[in-house]
Amino acid sequence: MRKVATLGGGVLLLAWLGVAATEQGEPRVSSAPPSPPVGAGPDAILAELRVHADRLDRDLEGMSGPSRTSRNPFGFAASQIAEPMPSSAVAGSPRLVTQPPGHQLALIGIAEARRAGELVRTAVISNADDLALVEVGDHVGSRHEVRGIGEESVELLDLQDGRVVRLSLR
Repeated sequence: MRKVATLGGGVLLLAWLGVAATEQGEPRVSSAPPSPPVGAGPDAILAELRVHADRLDRDLEGMSGPSRTSRNPFGFAASQIAEPMPSSAVAGSPRLVTQPPGHQLALIGIAEARRAGELVRTAVISNADDLALVEVGDHVGSRHEVRGIGEESVELLDLQDGRVVRLSLR
């Protein structure tokens, strides 16, 4: 079987080579002008260069140039300095607790975005079995309300006992 396959492949290769050798077609003509003979003087080389430049001008005639954008990937915009968050966003809060025992909340991250010219922060808070993306005024579970989001911390109001809980990035 292997000999038959090898013999068949060889016959096909020979047939293809035979057809390719006897194929009559028009010779391919290069669109480029012929090069000056070796040892030609500078005038012949200069004339060839002019011919190539003219052909390039014709080819590029209908094309538009590179676009100018105002984006500079190597320059940095002036950073916006966020307003510091007051020590307690809740007026007259009774006491501030960093993390009371029994709470399973953790601050994972804080994102900033500009909306209508204002800086809006979104906190990513992990609960024991949930993940929440919250802004000021949103609720985390049924027990906490977000009172303020700073650069590195979030203040939550415990709705059961009125305490303010501060979560910080680690």
